[in-house]
Amino acid sequence: MATKEELILIREFYELVKIEIPDMQEQNYVSDDRRWSNPLNEKGDLIFLYLGNMESVWFRVTSGEAKSEERNKRMHNYSNRIRKEMSDQELYTLRASVAEAAGRSIGIQRKWTLSDRDQWPHVLTWIKDQFKRLKKIVVDFDNC
Repeated sequence: MATKEELILIREFYELVKIEIPDMQEQNYVSDDRRWSNPLNEKGDLIFLYLGNMESVWFRVTSGEAKSEERNKRMHNYSNRIRKEMSDQELYTLRASVAEAAGRSIGIQRKWTLSDRDQWPHVLTWIKDQFKRLKKIVVDFDNC
């Protein structure tokens, strides 16, 4: 659990994220350390951003749809495309099959130290770039 000081830093950092990525708006927050994008397709799939344990930040695609075979297949497809198209990133998942059954893709992550404000511009650029890449995976799949 984040300390009071860490929560203040998280909120400040997310204010910067909102400026750089309009799809990650304040109304889409789950808790202080995580945010959801606006839905990216008619299924309600979205991108989930998590600041982790103050030492990592990660993304994944999350379904907005109830559990179904179609949802699991779509998450599996997203996971495969993430492995293929984003192999330059550090992948994050417990087990892909467990994630997909829960309506999530595998994730990508980057190490950082939240309290080191000198890292913020670099991490913010990374978040913006990876958000665009994940969004393209979801939108391209939806247009197939």
